[in-house]
Amino acid sequence: MIHKITLLRHGLSIGNEKGIIQGQKDYPLAEEGIEQSHSLSRYWKNHAVSFDAIIASPLLRAKQTAEIIASGMKLPIDFDEVWCERQSGNAEGKTYAEIKLQYADQPHDAAYDPIFDSGESRWDLFIRAANAMQHLLRRPAGSYLVVSHGAILDTSLHTVLGISPSPGRVRPMRLGFANTGYAVLAFDAADARWELRHLNVTCHLP
Repeated sequence: MIHKITLLRHGLSIGNEKGIIQGQKDYPLAEEGIEQSHSLSRYWKNHAVSFDAIIASPLLRAKQTAEIIASGMKLPIDFDEVWCERQSGNAEGKTYAEIKLQYADQPHDAAYDPIFDSGESRWDLFIRAANAMQHLLRRPAGSYLVVSHGAILDTSLHTVLGISPSPGRVRPMRLGFANTGYAVLAFDAADARWELRHLNVTCHLP
């Protein structure tokens, strides 16, 4: 019994264009993000890629991306808040430049610290990501597309690879997802073994 899971980051959003820390605030796709999503939909159609179900964050930028993909594949979408982006506390809605100045004199957060004073700690996010992946594996074996956000997707890969948040104030390793970049994983229930087949695929983009 194999679960094939494709983790897809949303297309470029207005917030991305403006250099804003979005977190769980809502920003729609930019025109480029809309085209990225259509380009991916066409690429998958041309390469006979199919899914049994689409699970998506309800935040607008992920929702719009999922809807474009779902329209091309004629699939319904299951929206699940567990796949929302990391809650980034007081930084949400501000630019990276503003936050860099505001927190310039403060040490990097430790794994247990709320990010930007009131957001999710790295352990909060890790536990949520682990639960999200576990919920996927409790679905019937099949092929699933998850449309979500960079931080939660990156952390989901960490849970699969066994990379837990490190102690101290060490910056975590980032695996990275470009806008509409995706990773492909497979879980073999018989061996209880994960396989990371592809990471940050962007060959559909110019």
